[in-house]
Amino acid sequence: MIIKELREIDLFSDTSDEELEEDVRGVLIELKKGDHLFHEGDDAVNFYIFLEGTLEIYRIIRGEKLSIGFFTKGMSGGEVPLLSGTRHLANGIAVTDMKVFKVDQDDFWYMLGNCSTARGKILSNMSTRISALTHLSFQREKLASLGTMAAGLAHELNNPASAAKRTAESLANTIHEFDIFSTEILK
Repeated sequence: MIIKELREIDLFSDTSDEELEEDVRGVLIELKKGDHLFHEGDDAVNFYIFLEGTLEIYRIIRGEKLSIGFFTKGMSGGEVPLLSGTRHLANGIAVTDMKVFKVDQDDFWYMLGNCSTARGKILSNMSTRISALTHLSFQREKLASLGTMAAGLAHELNNPASAAKRTAESLANTIHEFDIFSTEILK
């Protein structure tokens, strides 16, 4: 086990060596620059502790890469889709060579049940990430609404004949109503 390396991670800074040996199970994996740790849509079956290097989280939207964030040494991730039972919502690619401690789903649940210090920090991290995802989703919805509104305005500006026709129809209706109203008054 890699107790010394895990001890340097904030997630386990208050955990005893005995707890680390008994409650934290996983495997050390190495990624080369350009390797994917996971892809959008993959089943979320692992929790990751980043020991060396940098992982970029990104999505492909309308054919373009949108960088969401980075995981670096000392950080952990994967708890949001793992705990919520969803698939990965983004891709994870190594932007440098990396060392990652990978904890599978069963061992993750075991660790949560038995290692109270790690459990508190993992749930706190999850809460922060869910808040960030909620904010990002809200911003995306606002941008989509603005885009729709801008498209409608552009259509109106680019199609003056349509606007003139609607105005003429409205004017004709108003004149017709005025005629009816004035006829009623004059009776």
